[in-house]
Amino acid sequence: INTRINPKLVKVEEILTVFFDSEISKTSKSKVLVFTNNRVSAIEIVNSLNKLYPLISARVFIGQACRNGVKGMDQTEQQATIKDFNSNQFNVMVATSVGEEGLDIGEVDLVICFDSGLTPIRMIQRAGRTARRRRGRVLLLLLENEYRMYQSAHKKYLSLISILTQNSVHTKTKEKDREYSFKLYPFNSLMVPEKGVPKLKYVSYQG
Repeated sequence: INTRINPKLVKVEEILTVFFDSEISKTSKSKVLVFTNNRVSAIEIVNSLNKLYPLISARVFIGQACRNGVKGMDQTEQQATIKDFNSNQFNVMVATSVGEEGLDIGEVDLVICFDSGLTPIRMIQRAGRTARRRRGRVLLLLLENEYRMYQSAHKKYLSLISILTQNSVHTKTKEKDREYSFKLYPFNSLMVPEKGVPKLKYVSYQG
C-alpha cells in the first residue's frame, strides 16, 4: 500500500492521530482494532502506522495458515499478541477475519473497518468488538465505488436485526404475502442449584 495513492491509509493515520492525541484516550489507555480482509494489507498498515510511534504502536494479528506467501502466526504467537494488547503493550491491533470472533481481545474503544464487502454477520461480529464496558465507535472506510456494496450489506444487516427483535420474518411471493414467526426456546431452570458449588471429580472408565 502506498500512502500517496491509497486515501484509506492516509485517513487511518489521520483518524488515529487525532484519536490518540486526545486527553480522554491518554487517561483511559484507549485501544483500537483495525480490520482488513487480507494479511498483506494488514502488514503494510502496521508498517505505516508504526511510523507514528510513540503515539501509535501497532501489531498485526493473523491466522495460522500460510497464505499468499505470508507465514501465519502460530497459537503461541497469537496468545502472546493478545496478552500484550490487553496489557497495553501496544494500542493498535490490525487483524484479518481471525480477530472477528472467539477471542478475548478485551476492551476496544474504536473499530475501523479498512475494507468493504462485509456480510451482515461479519458487520455484527466486528461491531461487537467495541463498547463492551464503555461507549465505543465503529468506522467504515469506503471509496465511492464501495459505497453501493455497503448500502446493500447494511440493508441486510437492518433486516436481520428486525427479524431478531420482532421475532418474525415477512416474505412476498407471487401468490401472496406470507409472514413466518419463530419461537424462542423458553427459559429453563439452572442445571446446577443457585447455591450449589460444583466440584471436579475424576472417574476412570474402562470400556
